[in-house]
Amino acid sequence: MMKASVLVTFLPRERGGRASPFRGSRYATVARIRREGHVEEWSAVIDFGGVVTAGDAPIPGELSFLAAAPEQLARKGVEFELTEGPRTVASARVESVVLGAPCEDDDEETSWFDVDPYAGRGPREARESPCI
Repeated sequence: MMKASVLVTFLPRERGGRASPFRGSRYATVARIRREGHVEEWSAVIDFGGVVTAGDAPIPGELSFLAAAPEQLARKGVEFELTEGPRTVASARVESVVLGAPCEDDDEETSWFDVDPYAGRGPREARESPCI
């Protein structure tokens, strides 16, 4: 399963964001990515590693998906929206990809389920993808 380090910026209420600031350590929502003229939406969970209160500054977190992640999200620098119903309440940017992301320079096509992030690497290296 793909996990990614992300920076999340919640929109202020005046720009269509939440009526009350997010406060908590885990945020379950929908990630919306726009590309090539269409929109894709994926159920996502962001763990902030402790209780945070949304403000103006970006908040670091770890993103994971409830289903196999779309390949276009597995790249450093990808930006997407976080929604609550039809409303966009935050933006997010992938800072790095961890645990089993496919590499662009692989000789053969790789499925999310074929990647073994621990193969031949120690514990620290297993958490960071060499793809970035």
